[in-house]
Amino acid sequence: MDEKKQFDDACLRLSKGQQAASANGRALARWRFQKPGLAHQVDYWRGQLQLTLGV
Repeated sequence: MDEKKQFDDACLRLSKGQQAASANGRALARWRFQKPGLAHQVDYWRGQLQLTLGV
């Protein structure tokens, strides 16, 4: 997978997790543990894209 696709996928997972967490309490509890990893993935792929694009 290319960097742009990886970044888009990570952003989508982060967004879906935020929506699920706001929907109910059980998802909110799960979200507390998933959010740091997903945020790290978004940051990682953002950095990879910047390297690829030479920004």
